[in-house]
Amino acid sequence: MKKIKILALFLALITAGVLFWYLSQNDAEAVEIPKSNVAVAAYNIPENTVITAEMVILSAIPVDLVMPQTYNSASDIIGMTARSEIVAGEQIVTSRLVEVGSSSSGSLAYTVTPGMRAITIGVNDTSSLKCMIRPGDFVDIIAQYQVEQLVSSAQGETEIRTIPEARLLLQQTLVLAVDQVMLESGAEAYTTLTLEVTPEQAVTLSLTETNGLLRAILRSPLDTETVASEGITILDITD
Repeated sequence: MKKIKILALFLALITAGVLFWYLSQNDAEAVEIPKSNVAVAAYNIPENTVITAEMVILSAIPVDLVMPQTYNSASDIIGMTARSEIVAGEQIVTSRLVEVGSSSSGSLAYTVTPGMRAITIGVNDTSSLKCMIRPGDFVDIIAQYQVEQLVSSAQGETEIRTIPEARLLLQQTLVLAVDQVMLESGAEAYTTLTLEVTPEQAVTLSLTETNGLLRAILRSPLDTETVASEGITILDITD
């Protein structure tokens, strides 16, 4: 009987030892789960908020739980804008952010520089260099319209005549899109140009297009200078 008790005790010790070893192995495996530092929201970030350093923290997340297209560095996110609300603790992914002023945003609204406006004007082959203008190009805009002017005749008499006039309306104007294409490759054919302008320039363009003709002329990307230019009439050319 005593031998049986000793054997049972021995087996119990062996069982306990095996169990301890098994549990120790599981604990070791749990500690060794591979993790990756991922940028997450420190607190709720509202839609259209510019990301600052205090809004982002790095969190060690098991690799299997890391979402696609996340960020491993907070510096890659700072200065970008939340396209939609990001909740506290959420992994920040590229689709939730947008770089304002960049054509890669995929949204015209975010492409427009804050303080500026986007306005679309109608063009044709002649008024837009036969569709050779691309998003990202800079253009000047010529306005052509009719004005009334007091003109002297050869007999010394004066009369009011309606004559054509043209002037350089805008200079160094960014093309945001051709038709609905915002990519730099542009479109092979289009009927509109969308330009980035100030609010005042938008009003001027709208009024001029309604009462005259607009023509886009392409600038060299190396030329950023503006020139002084006064309007001319047909009489300035023929005189």
